[in-house]
Amino acid sequence: MSKPAEFGQTVFIFLAVLGAAWWFGTVWQARGEEKLVQACRPIEYATDGLHEITTALVGYPPRWTLELQSYLMGGCYYFFSVILPDKAAAPESAGGIRGI
Repeated sequence: MSKPAEFGQTVFIFLAVLGAAWWFGTVWQARGEEKLVQACRPIEYATDGLHEITTALVGYPPRWTLELQSYLMGGCYYFFSVILPDKAAAPESAGGIRGI
């Protein structure tokens, strides 16, 4: 591989790791429902950009980009609501097999 390509690859990897660390830090610092909003911010940003670019190329706002954003954001909120449970909203003795 040539030197400029290796340099570009190194810069890209560095920026990707830096961006992932920044995203993880914002999710870590958020509290309550704000954690879900911060966790799904990259998907919201990407789908908004896709919608704007597609609208500019086609000439009208396509509905499929909004449906895609709705689908992905719903899945993201569900995934992170399971992965990042709110400790204050779900106490240990809330019921279930070992509860009560």
